[in-house]
Amino acid sequence: MCEIQTALGTAQSNAGKHLRLHEDAGLIDSHKDGLWVNHSLADGSQSPYAANLLGNMKHWLENDPEIKLLIERLPDIHREEIRGR
Repeated sequence: MCEIQTALGTAQSNAGKHLRLHEDAGLIDSHKDGLWVNHSLADGSQSPYAANLLGNMKHWLENDPEIKLLIERLPDIHREEIRGR
């Protein structure tokens, strides 16, 4: 979550709240990896509504300038460096 928090410039509580809501809706998956929890887009298999929304979101956001900028910034965000701050 620290990468998401950093990328979006939001508070940890805000990022966590939204991640939980999206996970409950079947839009993202998470799995624990040691001390870390990794989040990824869900495949939509839990719900046809989630699958439909995920497909539409990918289409709607693929040309969004803010999303493109965010995606470009992601490779420069490293959790180990964030935790060391």
